[in-house]
Amino acid sequence: MDSDRHPNRIALQRLWYYFLRAYVRIGLQFYFRKVIVEGTENINPGPVIFAANHQNAFMDALLIVCFNSRYTFSLTRADIFKKPVARWFLTTLNMIPIYRIRDGRQSLVENQTTFEACCRIFMKNEAVIIFPEGNHGGQRRLRSLSKGFARIAFESLRQQPELKISIVPVGLNYSRHPDFRSKVRVIFGKAFLANDYYDIHDTAGANRLRNDLAERLKSLITHVEDASRYDEIIRELENTKPDYLLPQDVNARIATIVQGVQPGVSPAVVNNKGGRSLLYYLHRILNFPPLFIWHYIKSSIKDPVFIASMKFGIGIFLFPAYYFLIAILLIIWAGAWVALGWLIICFLSNLMLRD
Repeated sequence: MDSDRHPNRIALQRLWYYFLRAYVRIGLQFYFRKVIVEGTENINPGPVIFAANHQNAFMDALLIVCFNSRYTFSLTRADIFKKPVARWFLTTLNMIPIYRIRDGRQSLVENQTTFEACCRIFMKNEAVIIFPEGNHGGQRRLRSLSKGFARIAFESLRQQPELKISIVPVGLNYSRHPDFRSKVRVIFGKAFLANDYYDIHDTAGANRLRNDLAERLKSLITHVEDASRYDEIIRELENTKPDYLLPQDVNARIATIVQGVQPGVSPAVVNNKGGRSLLYYLHRILNFPPLFIWHYIKSSIKDPVFIASMKFGIGIFLFPAYYFLIAILLIIWAGAWVALGWLIICFLSNLMLRD
């Protein structure tokens, strides 16, 4: 649809985007025990590509969208757009489907439409999120980067040579990405120009861009280089009680492990969680209906990396609706003060859960 012919529709879409982004941001700050964001001063004006590691399905995109001030679009794997509710929710957050070989070779031609959409976004001095690993994975390491993200930048520069496209590497660091009330650190690294790698007569620029981006991302996240020893290294690392929100420190510990030197911290991880607390059972009782629905939905999720994203996406709508319904019934039957007390208790039972 031609945006020039429908300015009111575009204005309404932006208004809805900003409203939903604010709502989701509040939800993220509630879902996580702590959200730390740093490096926003590295986000330049003009067209921007946020290039991030991809560990936690569409939760990754939500964090970048909600914790930067730019009007931002996100390229997201096309297969999760199949269900109507998911398509609506993702589209309202400016997410754009990107097709991969596993979606069928015939579907790859659809990516030309996506590339053209990105060029129009850059011409408006707006931002796009790209996950150059091409898929998500739960391991604490950067997987090999594809050249697809470079193609998007270079195709835009081919069509509009006057553009200056900044690439901002983004490191997403989760304490425990599947868990409610865990912690996350979002690090926006220093920007660099895609233009410096683009030469219409030189195809090697994409490789140089890919390699440079990979090195920058590895410094912003926990990265185990040796995939063949991943489990062994992580076991040793866990013995040192690492804080995964501090990737530079964690990577230094990994380096000592790889060199065969024990970091000299506690030889075993102590489980401090112990038994279930009364607060845990109170939370389960107060929230039984939405939790029951969630566990029913969870049983149908095949990819465990999607669990946290689906838990959050469903929770920010299901739980408020449940609380509102019970509050209305309590106002009718017992009065406003009882309803207010119910809401406060429910809020605190969620907020005080440990990760």
